[in-house]
Amino acid sequence: MNTLVLNALELAMERSPALSRTLAGTLLRVASPFNAPLRANVLTWDPTLCRLQIPNRRVLHNHLRGVHAGALVTAGESAAGLMLLRSFPFSRYRLILKDLTITFQRQARTDLVAEASQPQEEVDRIRAGLDRGEPQVISLETRISEPSGERLSVVRTTWQVKSWDQVRSRA
Repeated sequence: MNTLVLNALELAMERSPALSRTLAGTLLRVASPFNAPLRANVLTWDPTLCRLQIPNRRVLHNHLRGVHAGALVTAGESAAGLMLLRSFPFSRYRLILKDLTITFQRQARTDLVAEASQPQEEVDRIRAGLDRGEPQVISLETRISEPSGERLSVVRTTWQVKSWDQVRSRA
């Protein structure tokens, strides 16, 4: 991702939460074109919570006219990744997905809300490890629900976060 764009996003995070949510949603579509069909709207974006709203659109449907499993997985990964990015900016840290699983509870046929959260104490623990120069492995759970709150699926992700000076190869 372009360093200038990332710096602008980090500046917006400091000065305007509303602007940073809008920019994050736009960057999600632009920087990662795979995410574009979701048209995710960032409802909440802070170090301990990320909530995305995904409109129910035909382009996201499977052969049964429900939301495709791939869209649910992408929504879950995106919410968790954005939450981590809020605490551990890409300009300083490399975030990489190490593992992902999903548990389906029922077919999704409405708009979606993807919600990833973690306690502030966990953010502080991770930051302390990074400050000591130790790469961190972080496990998160993203709940995918209907807007009414009815749970549809749970996406579990495991991430590695480390400072860029510890990365051996760069793209």
